[in-house]
Amino acid sequence: MITVKLPLGRYLVSTAVLLCLLGCSTKKNTWSTRTYHSLTTRYNVHFNANNSYKSGIDALNNNHKDDYSRLLPLFPISNHDGGKAISSQMDVTVEKCRKAIKLHSIKKKPQRKSKRMRDSDYKNYYNQEEFNPQVKRAWLLLGEAEFHKADFIGAVGTFSYIMRHFSTERTVVAEARIRMAKSYAEMGWLYEAEDALGKIDESALTAQLNGLFAAAKADLLLKEEHYKEAIPFLLVACEKEKSRYQKTRFEFVLGQLYEKDMQNRQATAHFLKAKSLAPNYEMRFNAELRAMQSDVNSAKAIKALQKMAKNSNNKNYLDQIYTAIGNQYLAIGQEEQAIESFKTAITLSTRNGIEKAVVALLLGDIYYNKQSYTEASSCYDTVVTYMPNTHIDYPRASRMADILGELVFQINTIQLQDSLLHLSTLSREAQMKVIDKIIADVVMQREKAAADSVAAAAMAVAQANALANTTVAPVPIGMSGSADWYFYNSRLMTAGKSEFAKKWGRRNLEDNWRRQNKAGSFLSSEDIDSDEAVPDTDTDTVAPVSTDELDPAYYLAQIPTTEAQKRDAHLQIADALYQSGGIYLALLHDDPRAEATYRDFQRRYPADERKVETYYYIYQIAGRAGDTEAQNVMREKIITEFPDSKYATILSQPDYLERLAEMNLMQDSLYRITYQAYSEARFDTVEAICQRMLTTYPLSELMPKFAFLNALKIGKTESHEALRTALTDLVTKYPDSDVASISKDILALIAQGKETAAVSSEEETPGSLVARRNLAAEQEVVEMQSAVKPFSGQIQEGHVLVLIPKENTRERINELLYDVAAFNFSKFMIKDFDLELRILDGYRALVISKLESREEALWYEQTLLAEPLFQGRITYDVCERFNIAETDLLLIGNGHTIEDYINYLKVK
Repeated sequence: MITVKLPLGRYLVSTAVLLCLLGCSTKKNTWSTRTYHSLTTRYNVHFNANNSYKSGIDALNNNHKDDYSRLLPLFPISNHDGGKAISSQMDVTVEKCRKAIKLHSIKKKPQRKSKRMRDSDYKNYYNQEEFNPQVKRAWLLLGEAEFHKADFIGAVGTFSYIMRHFSTERTVVAEARIRMAKSYAEMGWLYEAEDALGKIDESALTAQLNGLFAAAKADLLLKEEHYKEAIPFLLVACEKEKSRYQKTRFEFVLGQLYEKDMQNRQATAHFLKAKSLAPNYEMRFNAELRAMQSDVNSAKAIKALQKMAKNSNNKNYLDQIYTAIGNQYLAIGQEEQAIESFKTAITLSTRNGIEKAVVALLLGDIYYNKQSYTEASSCYDTVVTYMPNTHIDYPRASRMADILGELVFQINTIQLQDSLLHLSTLSREAQMKVIDKIIADVVMQREKAAADSVAAAAMAVAQANALANTTVAPVPIGMSGSADWYFYNSRLMTAGKSEFAKKWGRRNLEDNWRRQNKAGSFLSSEDIDSDEAVPDTDTDTVAPVSTDELDPAYYLAQIPTTEAQKRDAHLQIADALYQSGGIYLALLHDDPRAEATYRDFQRRYPADERKVETYYYIYQIAGRAGDTEAQNVMREKIITEFPDSKYATILSQPDYLERLAEMNLMQDSLYRITYQAYSEARFDTVEAICQRMLTTYPLSELMPKFAFLNALKIGKTESHEALRTALTDLVTKYPDSDVASISKDILALIAQGKETAAVSSEEETPGSLVARRNLAAEQEVVEMQSAVKPFSGQIQEGHVLVLIPKENTRERINELLYDVAAFNFSKFMIKDFDLELRILDGYRALVISKLESREEALWYEQTLLAEPLFQGRITYDVCERFNIAETDLLLIGNGHTIEDYINYLKVK
């Protein structure tokens, strides 16, 4: 017998062809079909899916930008924008996995072997739903791809399916449950994540799954801010991790956790391990920097950091190095050296990112604690310019920037107007000496700016030349790319806001904002209005004012020369003193500065009507300090000098302190009672309680709210003119209260209603404006009828709720407007819904907007229906109401009617 030996390659090819011929169908479940589909899945579809997945993970890791000032997230995907950036690679993975499952899933049972059914392993094998062993890997990879494209809901659904349909495979279920917990954690569903991890069968965990479980548990504990408890799990995860990139992150985070726990020796060890493993220079640098900072010997650490600063490789990281040096100086109590180090860090910062924001925040806090508010303001402005608004410290820095920015604006106003008034007393020769010095300073600043610009341009050219020889790196995930349009660039907008505040202060968004709180250059070209300019005594015209900062005329024009101009300068100073005193007192809680400012106000402007308020504020400051004698002095001044004021009325009462305590206890409950009375139309009770509050507790912080309810009561029981007067008084008395803005809105709507009424009463003769307008509209409708857009019925876009009373009078729609406004104000402290009166299809309608989706619109509608105030008032028998997408609302009156939309909803 002759034996023919085939080469191995031919043998494999022959075997593959044979398997293909015998096992290509998934309707059979034999050894050959299982082998064929398993091989095809693994080395064809799944192989390509896995390659695309790895490519996406590499892109995610390489382009992720960390903020080393904070605790690093264990996984780059915790910055969800990264998932969006690699969605194309993950979509390929998802598509390939679905193809593998669709084409190669074998669900048909194999031929049953009855004798083996007593064997539990064989029984579990026979009862399983899937017989291609590679399909479960495809399912798991599918879920991982959804997770890494930040589709966490989709990932949870996939892993839940895996747990149900592979329930007999304990390791598969355990892995799916771990990955489901990670998905929950990324969505912030921490309870669900903890529950999922708690249900894992630990006996099913392999060595690899032990590491995955430990990493997921550590990640969950970090998100719950249980830092110390996360350390042992992270140690296990670090030991089991095979990816060098992830192992480096784990080591770095361990260093940060030990640093938080004041275990500096262990922190240093893990930072040094991270340095040795680091895949890039940035991670290596930060690990070394943190290792040095963990050194308990601050003098030694400072020397090491100074040596580090001399390394040319670290020229782009000097801000971080000098920040670390400053922190070491703070640790040993050398505050002045720390301040100098922080200033150097800001000066040498080249990246203008989070690193610059972090050091500016440190410096701002030092200045704030030293009560150096002007310097602190500049630092906080820098913080909000460069810090992402998602940073944990951003809200505090933004608030401080606003408060101190306003304070600095008021201080600058006082200094400027005092200087200008002083200049007005000097001779022209003396004035010119001062102006010449100012111009010399401007020239010097411009020359320095020009030199800096040249240096910056040279650096840009050098960087461009360097990049010309390298591959252009993509924009790091997690960092904002440059936006061409100003309003798409949040950093530029923040910087612009800061610059505006430096010149104009924090202004309300309103008409004539410049004239509401004037300061800055006294007679700049923008500030001269026809109704404000003081004409020269010899002529009725005002000469043009120079805007050139190198022209002496520019400065001479700002010096007040007439009595009216000097009076206006003093008004600005008085207002700035009063405002800055309020900031010291209410926002900065700096009682000594507040008292000194108020006393300066009293000394300089004794005839100002706000003097009585400054007396009362000093009375309060003395009370907090326990200075009874000073309190009595202020009390006597108020009663003697301002006997008719509300403060005198209160302080003249012997039981004032008891009344004050009673007010704090009663004002909240009284307001609830008043609102309930308003809801039940018991307007006499509303008026009585409001009058009681005004008489007994006029200084209550809730007085604006009582005044608002009283105004709404007037709108119900009296004329619209009386309502307008009441709301105007409220805005005048309490301009900064939370009800002032809604009162202004209602006033605007009242004015809008008047304008609408005026328009509707026009005589529609053929030659009138209304007739011509209607004719043009009719012609436009005829032209558009052939191209009328259909309703979209969008669910997720912004919606509005429309209310159209069947008794469609102006009184009824206004009454509904006032009640909805009061309801919104009382029920929603965060949500801010807009109200607008419109004419829709010839009907008066109340449109409630800023509802984010159809779901929220339905929720809001049900909330209104459940409110006793609206019982029987907005049901369909007395009021037409419907939710509609904002885009669909635009179609009503443009080819469609309200009836068209109602019919559309019925069909839908």
